[in-house]
Amino acid sequence: MTETKTKLVNPATTDAISVYGLPFFSSEKKYYRFSEKDLETVAKVNPFLETLAKNPAGGLLAFYSDTTSLKLHAKLFGILHMAHMTHVGQAGFDLYVGTKRANLSFFSSTNYNINLSEYEITLFSHPVKRRRLFVINLPLYAGVNSVELEIDDEASVEPAKDLFPKGRIVVYGTSITQGGCATRPGMAYPAIIARELGYEFINYGFSGSGKGEKEITELVASTKEATMFILDYEGNADENSILENTLAPFVSTIREKYPSVPILIISKIRMAKEMHFMDKLNHALKLARFQAGFVKKQNENGDNNIYFLNGKNLLIPLQHEATVDGIHPTDLGFYFMAKRIIKKILSIIEN
Repeated sequence: MTETKTKLVNPATTDAISVYGLPFFSSEKKYYRFSEKDLETVAKVNPFLETLAKNPAGGLLAFYSDTTSLKLHAKLFGILHMAHMTHVGQAGFDLYVGTKRANLSFFSSTNYNINLSEYEITLFSHPVKRRRLFVINLPLYAGVNSVELEIDDEASVEPAKDLFPKGRIVVYGTSITQGGCATRPGMAYPAIIARELGYEFINYGFSGSGKGEKEITELVASTKEATMFILDYEGNADENSILENTLAPFVSTIREKYPSVPILIISKIRMAKEMHFMDKLNHALKLARFQAGFVKKQNENGDNNIYFLNGKNLLIPLQHEATVDGIHPTDLGFYFMAKRIIKKILSIIEN
């Protein structure tokens, strides 16, 4: 049997691979969520946030090809080795295959040696040669130095320019927004929504670091071509009145750039201990009322394109069974979250 010849395709050096979710990749060829210039600002605000901003959460590679094989070559850095999240979710990639976005389905993930920061692994092999859509989700909690895709030497490769025709949703938030603790990147709730609705997501979820700082909100609000903003950062801003002091300025900053795009504010999901300690529950209820009241006031003042979604219902019907540690959702939890957020987004679009 003759061995199939192959070729390497590098998204950083070809236009044949579409890169979504990383607004600065086309100009800087870095798998970062902020530009290198903006990272200097970020580092002054919070050095750990700079580290997280180099995790390409929400980033993905998409292309059409008739290859019968696909091997991924990855060089990573800054792997966190967290105990409560799979290494595939933290530093792995996963692959979806179909003929179009509407029929994409999960195919495989990088079940790699967790002691390595550089590895290669076969993601796809199929005896039938035909044109397919390939979507590869990038790691949620590890930096990516480089990615190369090894495919059949004679295979065609075309960018998937039609993957997200609806527009671009910018989401800002916490470790949950970033994807903790999905078992693989494609199960984070922004990724699920993107696949189902056809919106590109720019994921500004930062573990423990989504505190609504002025310098960061200005960068988030400056994201180009946004069709909606989602603010989901209560979980990092629920102490010392951080949320109460930052929400209004954050929204004002967005409105300076985007006077009329929809803004959806989501309060945090119900945490396990809030079911057992009344003081924790009452604090969560207070912050939810604050956010709902803020939105109502904005509506009364003439901003009718700002909305609220109460996070307490996002994990129903299995609130106590849908997290890893009482805080971070499992894939089941992310599925519940995505379905309810999708319903809200659709209602906003219809309005």
